Amino acid sequence: MTAYRLHIRQLYNESRFAELEAAAEKARANKARFGNGSWEIYQFYQALECPRKESESVWQFHDNIHKKWIEAMPESITARVVHAEYFVDYGWHARGSGYANTVKEEDWRLLKERLAEAQKVLSEAKKLKSKCVMWWSVQMTVALGADWERAEYEKLFAEAKAFEPEFWNFDTKRAYYLLPRWHGEPGDWEAAAEKDVERAGLGLEAYARVVMAQRSFYTSIFQETKASWPKTHDGMEILRRKYPESLGILNDYVQLACLAGDRPVARKLFEEIGGHFYSKGWSSQDAFFRFRNWAYEDAPPAAPK
Repeated sequence: MTAYRLHIRQLYNESRFAELEAAAEKARANKARFGNGSWEIYQFYQALECPRKESESVWQFHDNIHKKWIEAMPESITARVVHAEYFVDYGWHARGSGYANTVKEEDWRLLKERLAEAQKVLSEAKKLKSKCVMWWSVQMTVALGADWERAEYEKLFAEAKAFEPEFWNFDTKRAYYLLPRWHGEPGDWEAAAEKDVERAGLGLEAYARVVMAQRSFYTSIFQETKASWPKTHDGMEILRRKYPESLGILNDYVQLACLAGDRPVARKLFEEIGGHFYSKGWSSQDAFFRFRNWAYEDAPPAAPK
């Protein structure tokens, strides 16, 4: 996956638009996934993002590439969605990552202004003959920042899932929207994820993906929310069967088992992992060993910091 992203980024840096178009179209047509279930088309767009801490000159450099791409290929859905996502990220670049009460009025203005630019690009792109699953993904992010009402957002989510039921990033984005810090109430994202188990698509796999994504917002997700460990467990089992070589999924699974207090499952998974510390899946090496020690002892699990 890393090699793929580096390749796509190189094509982008060199403005090789025809090759970018071919790569995006192939990813869309094949609906290819990597070894952890991440969609290739999602990673295509991720490869083109501008890091939010870059200087203004770098942001303008990206803007110029997008404009040249659109000018060269005015019917390209890919170029327009990339440009819309750029405006979303550029808006958050202005806002920053601090709490709302720390954001300056001018930075709020820039965020709203750039989200409006993103919306304009998305609205134009929707008229094109070609469609891309990432159009809905970016539109959902715009809707989050633009404070869409719940009913309007749910309509967008339903439209997205109708277009591609198995694109699980829709599920994790909707769960994020429903966090109490955004537009939901306690219990909302859990209820939505449970209801969607019956929806055509990924079922329990999507449920597990949502819990994995939401875990970082809680110290101990199964104690602080209404998330179901049995449903998460069953979803993780599906993921393990589909992506048996994924170290990321294995390490996420064992962490969730520890947070749920399921020592037998945690011990079984740690035995698969052995003594190898997988740095990408843990907040720290200390957290890994504290969880592993609990799996083989009688002490209560310690949540990672």
